[in-house]
Amino acid sequence: PPPEGGLPVVALGAPDALFEGLARSRLAVLWNEDQDTMLMAHIYNSGHLRPGQARPLTDVMMAAIRCITGESTAIVVPPEPDWVAIPGRRATPTGWALLHLSPESTQTLLERRVWSSPAITFLVYPRSLVIPRFLLTLTGFAHRHDILQTIWDGFRGEVILPTIYTLIRTNPRYAGVDPDVAAEQVLATIEVTIDELQNGNIHARVYMESPTASPRRWVEWRDFLSTIPFESNINATATAARPTQCAGCHGVDHPSHLCPFHDVPGWNAPRA
Repeated sequence: PPPEGGLPVVALGAPDALFEGLARSRLAVLWNEDQDTMLMAHIYNSGHLRPGQARPLTDVMMAAIRCITGESTAIVVPPEPDWVAIPGRRATPTGWALLHLSPESTQTLLERRVWSSPAITFLVYPRSLVIPRFLLTLTGFAHRHDILQTIWDGFRGEVILPTIYTLIRTNPRYAGVDPDVAAEQVLATIEVTIDELQNGNIHARVYMESPTASPRRWVEWRDFLSTIPFESNINATATAARPTQCAGCHGVDHPSHLCPFHDVPGWNAPRA
């Protein structure tokens, strides 16, 4: 059963993270499936499939689905990119698809979200484009002082704040809301987690509700934020770190060795 207090939330790197790199013909099939009878999934500690890995992982996943749902009609679709002649230039998708589930089984799998057993551990998601709350990780700070204020000042400054106003104007969620009020509502969702890594580097992870309802515009805005320096009068200037994906849960807000699932009671998967 899930532990008391719930399970960690995975911060995927983009709205289409589960579909990124999949063959275009496969994407077309997945988006034509009934959303109530299919799911997307990531296998913990499994990235891009090497030759010979698809069959055994598919068999184990199918056995797990049968055990959880009691159904044997599901089809497990492993990730596969478009074929290109030069292997080094092929995409490296990681999103699996689970097809032909019953609506009841789809709901059962989603209710727990994370399924961990000695044989396989996987995380399931609805087939949809969801804008993440995680924005970026800032690094370069010399010490912990003034970090929160630096980030707050950056988002309220003359470079970032106008972009928030621009995005909320076309967001249906804020239709009829005064732009100043809407901007304050968005800014109030900022959360910052500060960590000091073993090498001494200080990382500030920034989370925030999106000011836009458009996945495409959110990606453009996130990429723009990644170019902005966050300056302080009493600390070193911080900049966005290049996102790195956890080898375990596939989240992008922590390195693999700090995956929060390692500390979940009863966790079965090996450490990432």
